[in-house]
Amino acid sequence: MILDISINFSYLISAIFFVF
Repeated sequence: MILDISINFSYLISAIFFVF
């Protein structure tokens, strides 16, 4: 479950960078 959270977090950061 830790890995899943890490993936979701990295995906969120990628989305933020994509927006900006």
